[in-house]
Amino acid sequence: GEYEFTIRDYWGNGLCCESGEGHYNVTSSNGALIAEGGEFRTSETTPFSIPFALAPSMSPSSPPTTTPSSSSSPSMSPSPSMSPSSSFSPTETCYWIEIAVVYDDFPYETSWELQRVVDDIGGGNELVKESLQGSSGETSHVESICLQEGEYEFTIRDYWGNGLCCESGEGHYNVTSSNGALIAEGGDFSYSETTTFSIPFAPTPPAV
Repeated sequence: GEYEFTIRDYWGNGLCCESGEGHYNVTSSNGALIAEGGEFRTSETTPFSIPFALAPSMSPSSPPTTTPSSSSSPSMSPSPSMSPSSSFSPTETCYWIEIAVVYDDFPYETSWELQRVVDDIGGGNELVKESLQGSSGETSHVESICLQEGEYEFTIRDYWGNGLCCESGEGHYNVTSSNGALIAEGGDFSYSETTTFSIPFAPTPPAV
């Protein structure tokens, strides 16, 4: 499958070198380097596929793979490793939702995560997607995600504890389904706010 590894530093000075010489690395079972670093600001993300394979340019000798990569025709056709990241299995249906966040004056304090509720008794949630913290000067962020049927939790966080509104600006967020139905919205919270919902989403009928 396709994965993203994200490392964060909430002070905004990474692991190196302002407050020491920290670093990180992610390796596969055979020792191949997937990601490494240390000198970043609030976060750094590396996407990769499992099983992990080194890029052709990094391979010591791979004539069969270097030839197709130099041709524009093969690179345009979908490859098996890229297919899962762009669509689900043909036997499964997914439903689009949109997550939109308008930041307050401090976007780097805000992040969100979307989890699938796998076991509602044991709390075994599965991370589907999480955002990076906003960058200084960034005003908004919009992302569309296609979800399989099931139960989900959307959580938005503010690490300063004053939400998106209204102490440091008038930010807000909303989560909507593909037909525009409102799943979640808000802005006036403290450290976090969580909404649980089902896919396919059906709005609660108005009280009679």
